Amino acid sequence: MKAYRYYLFDIDRTLWDFDTNADAALRRMIADHPLLAPFSGQPDVFIATYERNNHRLWDEYEAGRLSKDDLRWRRFADTLKELGSPNEALGREMGERYLNEMIQGTALMPYARQVLEHLHQQGARIGALTNGFREVQYQKLERSGIRQYFDAVVISEEVGYLKPHPEIFRIALEQTAGITAADDPQAWKALKEETLMVGDDARNDIIGAQIFGIHQWFVKKNAASYGVGATYESDDLGLLFQ
Repeated sequence: MKAYRYYLFDIDRTLWDFDTNADAALRRMIADHPLLAPFSGQPDVFIATYERNNHRLWDEYEAGRLSKDDLRWRRFADTLKELGSPNEALGREMGERYLNEMIQGTALMPYARQVLEHLHQQGARIGALTNGFREVQYQKLERSGIRQYFDAVVISEEVGYLKPHPEIFRIALEQTAGITAADDPQAWKALKEETLMVGDDARNDIIGAQIFGIHQWFVKKNAASYGVGATYESDDLGLLFQ
């Protein structure tokens, strides 16, 4: 594959193993909280219901129809209600505790650390680009030992744009490369041709990067993943060594 000078990485499910870390956090919460005792014998049912509600509400959040604060607690309150144990106060408590539990997770996707180290040693500049909550995203990078590889970390709520909006890509690339689009339009055009976006979300990462005008690596999870005509498609980050 082509060598690039600039790399933009999504965090969750691309570098940081969100599913493994989230599952562990939820199981700790279910096991430790007395009010969740009814679910201790069937944590998989609770987790599957939560994941469905979380996905639905994240779509609402990214579409601008739900606030961040409401997302944080409603995904738990809706899950409790669906499972026959409505308790808004517990849902709010779980929403706060979940973020604290999540940052304990340090599992990374296969080859994530090695790829970042390799690109860093090759002199590439690396940026992180995420729609996740700022309370946890920095902690994830720090605690998993990969923060030092990034020249920039751009979080949607800090810059006012969510992926796939092209403005968040512009901001991320400007911060990573140390040059703005207004500084030198010709240099900016050439710079974009030397940039690769790596992510697992077809809409936010890949289509967003296509609209912005940079190459994309779709971390495709399975054969049934939605095909978006990415420049590269593979769940094997180890190929970035080549």
